[in-house]
Amino acid sequence: MPDGATVLTPDQHIAALSQLAQLLNQRIDTLNAQLAAERAPLHAKYVEALSAQYDEQIALMQATAQLYKWQNFASTVMMWTVVAVVCAGLLFSGYQLYFSVRRDKPMDGDLELSAQRLKLTSSVVGVVILAMSIAFVLIFVDKVYTITPTAPAAVAAPIAPSGSPIQEPRK
Repeated sequence: MPDGATVLTPDQHIAALSQLAQLLNQRIDTLNAQLAAERAPLHAKYVEALSAQYDEQIALMQATAQLYKWQNFASTVMMWTVVAVVCAGLLFSGYQLYFSVRRDKPMDGDLELSAQRLKLTSSVVGVVILAMSIAFVLIFVDKVYTITPTAPAAVAAPIAPSGSPIQEPRK
């Protein structure tokens, strides 16, 4: 041991290390406070941008829900319109078939085709209307009324960069 050196007891070593740890913790807290003060404007902008992103996602989800409600209403109206048209076609074809059978003689068929109009006069007009009505329903159900769900838009989750002001300082 060198001359003039004081020998510390274990309790004195523990007390000295405790004081040193307190000084280091105070310095760490001071540096973290300075760092937070420097990053405060950046943190405010980051939170503002994150809030705007969430607001946009909420608006997109609400618009999607409103669009679905409108499409559901419109498709219901279209479906009932198609049902009305098909029922009218069925009634008219039934009317045509009934009166062609009620007459004991077959009607002469006549087909007139021009640029302005198409004219068909025959006992099979009812069958043609019936076929058109069935084709109309099948095309409507296959091409228009079918609901095809789409995948939701991919939304990127916000990721805080390393050293971000969002991270809490260690204590």
